[in-house]
Amino acid sequence: MTCFDTTSVPVAKAFAAFGRTLRATAVPAASAAVAKRLMTDTAGNEKDWTELTQATSFTSIEDIATAAEKVGGRYDNDYQALVSRLARRSPRWRARPRR
Repeated sequence: MTCFDTTSVPVAKAFAAFGRTLRATAVPAASAAVAKRLMTDTAGNEKDWTELTQATSFTSIEDIATAAEKVGGRYDNDYQALVSRLARRSPRWRARPRR
């Protein structure tokens, strides 16, 4: 199903890049568990989006998309948890208003 490659490939590559950056970023010990969960979520997202590029039927696409939705929900929660925890630990991590 090459029609899914247009979206799936760039998304999988983006999760791979984010995962590399996250692994290379030092986080305080108090945030390490959340960062580890986020790394797992990121790897899961990359896997699911990569699998979409290899799907051969609409049934497999539906199965993969269902799994991706679950992992994506965990990713969203863990990303926000990490950002919140880092913001409490250091003013440098606090979100800055956009200009």
